[in-house]
Amino acid sequence: MTFKILLFAIIGFFSIDASLAQIRTFRVFFVDKGPEKFESGSDLYLKTYKSLTPKAITRRSKVLPYDNLIDITDVPVYEEYINLVHKFGAKKLLSLKWKNYIVIECDTLISAVISDLPFVKKIVPTSSKMLIQTIDSPAHIQKKFDISEIFIENSLDNCGLFQYGDSFFQNSIINSDKLHNIGISGDSIIIGILDNGFKWRNHIATKSCNVIAEYDFVQLDSVTSNQGDDPSNQDGHGTLVFSTIAGYYPGKLIGTAPNAKYYLAKTESMNGETRIEEDNYAAAIEWLELQGVDITTSSLAYNSYDASEEPYSYDLDFNGTSTISASAINEAVKRGVICLNAAGNSGPNPKTLNTPSDADSVISVGALMQSNNIISPTNFTSRGPTGSGKIKPDLSVLGYKVVCVNPDSSDGFISANGTSLATPLLAGAIAQILSAFPETKPWEIRDYLFRSSSGYPDKNINIGFGYPDIMRTLRNAGTVISPPATYPIDEFQRIVFFILPDAFLSHQPVLTIKFKSYQYTYQLYQTRIADQYACDIPIVLFENDTARCRLSVTSSLSLREYPYLKDDYFILTKNMIHYPCGVNPLDYQKYETESNLFIYPNLIDVTTSIINLSYLIRSSTDASIRIYNSIGNEVYRQNLNGREAGVGNTEIDVKLLSSGMYFVYFITNTQKSITSFLIVR
Repeated sequence: MTFKILLFAIIGFFSIDASLAQIRTFRVFFVDKGPEKFESGSDLYLKTYKSLTPKAITRRSKVLPYDNLIDITDVPVYEEYINLVHKFGAKKLLSLKWKNYIVIECDTLISAVISDLPFVKKIVPTSSKMLIQTIDSPAHIQKKFDISEIFIENSLDNCGLFQYGDSFFQNSIINSDKLHNIGISGDSIIIGILDNGFKWRNHIATKSCNVIAEYDFVQLDSVTSNQGDDPSNQDGHGTLVFSTIAGYYPGKLIGTAPNAKYYLAKTESMNGETRIEEDNYAAAIEWLELQGVDITTSSLAYNSYDASEEPYSYDLDFNGTSTISASAINEAVKRGVICLNAAGNSGPNPKTLNTPSDADSVISVGALMQSNNIISPTNFTSRGPTGSGKIKPDLSVLGYKVVCVNPDSSDGFISANGTSLATPLLAGAIAQILSAFPETKPWEIRDYLFRSSSGYPDKNINIGFGYPDIMRTLRNAGTVISPPATYPIDEFQRIVFFILPDAFLSHQPVLTIKFKSYQYTYQLYQTRIADQYACDIPIVLFENDTARCRLSVTSSLSLREYPYLKDDYFILTKNMIHYPCGVNPLDYQKYETESNLFIYPNLIDVTTSIINLSYLIRSSTDASIRIYNSIGNEVYRQNLNGREAGVGNTEIDVKLLSSGMYFVYFITNTQKSITSFLIVR
């Protein structure tokens, strides 16, 4: 008798009673990934490789050799094994490829038969809890995940300086706001959030967020807000968490990464605390990694379970590798994902940490508070060390009186406490870093963060290394280039960047601009705003064409380009207007077309000694600035050699000039302009 005939005989034997039996959930581990060979070039290898999204391939390429981006653990669970288990009347809930198992619902008699199958390594219950329900029809259809590369392009644009309201401190304590001020707010970074549900479409501060896709690992559908038999508070916690990182409502709430893109995973059920939620968590991590997320953040934690569940042993299980959720995080980080998890709210005693914050590769986040201008750990934040003696948490961020949305309102805001709020704040700040340095590896990010933190090099079980300085972290990574602003100015299209070089510039930054038939290079010059550089492209060059642009910045230590990827570019069209959100509009110079030359201020008193001279150059040329007093004596001269066409700006220190009227001449080969200013001391 063949194995298949025996299989159907067993199914027939159990089919009478299985439909009436109570159901338990089990993990079914398989001995292998099936009979197909897994080697470079094989059908199984190519099929597995093609299952990765382009985003996942790009991210994995940061940390893995290009010819070794996948291994046998990336192969999905063998479908025929699943089908055979299914034929016994078991319902598949989850499939987890990295550990090669599925989670099923079935009767205990059926589970005993399944455990004896030759391709089953072992079968273990997720818990001892009995589910009071009957088995679904064998025709259960697996829900498919959305792995589309089509993003919702509704990023914030031209919104000006962020108005934080009461959310200012939670941004400023880590200097996230300083990155916002130069236009860095998580652009192009993809973040996966794991929580109990998300009612993000209902609130004014989150309804326009860039959510790519969402999935409910509890009810196995694409709805993460409350539905069916969900408790009324099911999607409340996740909504709070999401808003602290992605929320945007001027004067009330600005998240740390409002311009990032998001995947949302519901993995937690509020009906109880059961072991299967860790399977949900691990399945969600696998899904998010496959989609190509750069960061995962979770404010879920596992330690205590319902009385019917098998408890954890802190010293034996919380060792950084053993639990299902910790193992999933370690695997994701190997593939280039930066993973964060809340330490938990079980403090202040030692060894109150929750898993997966014990994971070797996770960034475990504790909560801080401020009282009388003193920043200290909250009493509730969980403490390490881990069961293996490793000091956790790693970092701590504000987790007390954090401003977030009121999930029970469409336009209300509240303040809340918990490591649950600290963790997404830090995740958004890391998205800011990655948006400027997308090539950075997870362990490099960790190192940069640790070195910039308030307590470094000392680390303790209360706050880890303390709270990081995100601006300092970014500067440690290399030359910082902001997203560009662009707008028409006179007969030019102006392009503006904030550039913070890692050392002195070897020469001026260079913009390469390509049209269909022509290519030009333009030097950028520093404006009157600190760290701001600009150049002006004659609009006549555009005609009806679109320009592709790349910026190169060369310091004495490095060459940095924007965009970072070698063959990438940003698009420019004539009369285009774009200002990165978060930047003060007054930091972008506008030029009055009535004059070729203007000066500010034109009345100098004892409170100032600097004047700003702006001028229009209509074609590339050498130029000269000269200042004369009222009797015609030259008191200042500056030569500007090789200036490109466009609007320029020069700061001039006049503190040594006495009171009186002065005349400023701006001279090129083809033009002479004059303006004046008055000093009254």
